[in-house]
Amino acid sequence: MVAMSTTRHGHATVVLECHDHCKESEYGAAEVVTLKHSYPLKVLVPEHTGNPKCKWIFPIVFGGGLVGGDNVEITIETKANACGLLTSQESTKVYHCEDDLLTTQKMNYVVGDNSLLCVLPDYCVCYKDANFLQTQNVQMSESGNIILLDWMTCGRSALQEQWLFKSYKNCVQIDVGSETIYKDSIHLHDVPGLKMKSSMKHYQVMGTCIILGKRLKELSNSLCKRYSQPGKYGESIKTDVICTVSTLQRGGMSGVYLRFLAINTAQAYTVIKEIVDPLLPLLGADPFQNKYG
Repeated sequence: MVAMSTTRHGHATVVLECHDHCKESEYGAAEVVTLKHSYPLKVLVPEHTGNPKCKWIFPIVFGGGLVGGDNVEITIETKANACGLLTSQESTKVYHCEDDLLTTQKMNYVVGDNSLLCVLPDYCVCYKDANFLQTQNVQMSESGNIILLDWMTCGRSALQEQWLFKSYKNCVQIDVGSETIYKDSIHLHDVPGLKMKSSMKHYQVMGTCIILGKRLKELSNSLCKRYSQPGKYGESIKTDVICTVSTLQRGGMSGVYLRFLAINTAQAYTVIKEIVDPLLPLLGADPFQNKYG
């Protein structure tokens, strides 16, 4: 008797298009022109969430999370002048992996002319012995705009599972036209003589956020000013949350790259809130409302 594989391979695609005749400085009402998904993925795009000019997209995984050996791929495309928000209803759970199985998630983002894609999910939580690889590929036009938030927690801290997953790897690449303007990889795992739990000390949340595009220049400048200023002499240093900022520049396109560490999700949200609040008129609501405040 041949054992059946329990590995799940799911794919989802969402394409947003704007049919309004709008100025380049405005976003038109976005419509979903493509919506596909296969088990274990499902995608919800509610009609009346937030601002009519911004479509909210909710990917869902059956079973409540990714199990060992799962391989899922999601593609989100915003065509010219369209605006979309990719968010979630709850945290992304990566369950433990047996027999050294690898759980993989591939995210593809295609950002068209004068469009905006906001990727603002809840955090990822890797359970004890989880083995997770995530890749995020962004293909942008010169006038495209993106906010790409990615954050994770140490695990199920209530069960004393801080930083006890096998491996967490996240690879991000952003291409504008045929040129790669950003590439980064984060790999967390134990090595001989150094455990993650020891090296991360009391920090339980780690995250990054990329903000890129001409329409996001004001937000980028504000965050750069906020987090690039040195502390005042004699002033106590706040260590509950640490955030650093770097600038991204390519021709006429500019942005910032934030990295942050926090002792809990509430402290991490103090950074995320500064990113989200200026977007509220466009998004129509806060995707993290009443979750971390």
